[in-house]
Amino acid sequence: MLVVAADDKTIRVYFVGGLMSERCDLLRKVNLAEDPNTVTITLEAGADPTLSPAVICSAVGQSYVTEVTLLQKLGSRTLTGSNNQGEIHHL
Repeated sequence: MLVVAADDKTIRVYFVGGLMSERCDLLRKVNLAEDPNTVTITLEAGADPTLSPAVICSAVGQSYVTEVTLLQKLGSRTLTGSNNQGEIHHL
């Protein structure tokens, strides 16, 4: 889910990732692309690179949030993201 703050520049991205204790499926990178018509936010997840390849991660998920600050106000631009499940809320 994406939530646009009242300042129209701060976006909170709510997502499900792996358990911190297992160090699997954690947020590795946030990609932000802005142009005059669209803002696209995508998340990249992965295991801790120091984990042994033999480690098996559970299918248990945990809720997380990360915050992105746009260069310019969202305004009338379309906000999209591959991990938002179609939910966009404005405060």
